Amino acid sequence: MVVNVKADYTEVKLVAMKEANKIEDMFIVSKALSGPEPTQLQSLIQTYISTVIDEWPTIADQKGSALPSREPVQELTSSFFSHDPTTENDLII
Repeated sequence: MVVNVKADYTEVKLVAMKEANKIEDMFIVSKALSGPEPTQLQSLIQTYISTVIDEWPTIADQKGSALPSREPVQELTSSFFSHDPTTENDLII
């Protein structure tokens, strides 16, 4: 039982670290984009982070069948991938 709990904790920790690293990467890339999109993307990233933090108690209580972070992450992903490159720098990113 103790080994199972520790393995579950380690797995959850790794998933959380991967997610945090991906969000950090998106934030760094957004800063290099031109036009109004960087500000919009950074705002969406901050909204997503706040939503995830707010839903942690729900996850801890295992009541989270429809977590509110799904909507912000879909909006963030859509916005991020719909960016229209306008500069050479945008094309490289």
